[in-house]
Amino acid sequence: MIGLGLFVFGLIMAIIFSIAEDAREMNPVFLHTTQSIAAVLATNLGAVLGFAVMDPQSAFRVAAQWNPMRWFGKLSTAHIQMLATIIYLLGMLSAFIVWVILGFNEEPAEIVPLIPALGSSLLGVIVGSMVVVLGKPE
Repeated sequence: MIGLGLFVFGLIMAIIFSIAEDAREMNPVFLHTTQSIAAVLATNLGAVLGFAVMDPQSAFRVAAQWNPMRWFGKLSTAHIQMLATIIYLLGMLSAFIVWVILGFNEEPAEIVPLIPALGSSLLGVIVGSMVVVLGKPE
């Protein structure tokens, strides 16, 4: 849960510095930490989507399990993975929106590299999900 908080905080800081076009002000250690957490969250997303698509008995496949109101009771590992998936997807969407607003700029002096990385990751997740779902045998 601490990692999720750090990811959200790091993403917010990256957005602020990118909008201000002052990317060099972001602490490089914090940037790399946020990027590392994003890599772990990407792995989690792949696992959750993989189990949801391939395992009919998976907790990730049950729509009611994705209701955040059910998470206020006893948290299971599946609930934490679902929360991490939602936060990561929202983070990628936020980064993509900022990247679009900034004209798909990738100049490291103006935009924090996390923004285009997460923005392009969202496109990869969309394409990859389509391939898995459309290519899954019945």
